[in-house]
Amino acid sequence: MQLHEYFIDLYLYFSQYTIWNNAPTLALGSLFQAHPALILRDEVIEWMERIFTSSDLEAQASLFKVIYAFLESEAERKASGKSKKDMAALIGTNQDFSESG
Repeated sequence: MQLHEYFIDLYLYFSQYTIWNNAPTLALGSLFQAHPALILRDEVIEWMERIFTSSDLEAQASLFKVIYAFLESEAERKASGKSKKDMAALIGTNQDFSESG
């Protein structure tokens, strides 16, 4: 399990406490933007369903904002034509390698 997966489990755990409900929702939103595949996890979908079926309108509004921000960032990323990881930056060039000593 990777670190971001531990974080999502931790945030989902703390989201069950109503006093801290907004903080984990915002933190999850940041994780979704950094790792889009996390939004498709079964635990996340169950968490969203719990919020949308609850009577907590503030939590629902917060979740809608997170989903909107996620969709907006994904649309911007796809419109820019850039992938999440630039392979040239990850691999480097021969010139960069020779200059690194």
